[in-house]
Amino acid sequence: MTRETFKKHVDETIESIIQDAESRSGRTFPRRYCFGFLKPSRVHTEQEQVSEFLAKELFVDEEHIYPCFDLILGDILDDGRLLLVGYRAGYEPRAWGKNWSGKDGPFVRMYGQEFLEKTGIKI
Repeated sequence: MTRETFKKHVDETIESIIQDAESRSGRTFPRRYCFGFLKPSRVHTEQEQVSEFLAKELFVDEEHIYPCFDLILGDILDDGRLLLVGYRAGYEPRAWGKNWSGKDGPFVRMYGQEFLEKTGIKI
């Protein structure tokens, strides 16, 4: 997998999380978002840089990708943007494949408590 293909996968994964939230809630959500790590803070990476930022975190080379990254739709910010948060598990990089949730690639899709409370989604 190339770096550019990986970045497209990032964008597709984010869109799929938003679509799943819409399906579960019956609501439409904005396609405006930013990213921040869960810990130590929610430092925001703006939407235009999210796929590149996550590629730097996870893509080593065409044969090595960190295999497990929890990508969480964490909150809706006061300005209406969706906040994605996440963290990388400690596994060594390896070839592209399915993660433990059965999805292709490293992203384990999740929802944060703040997002669930604001949207009324029941998991």
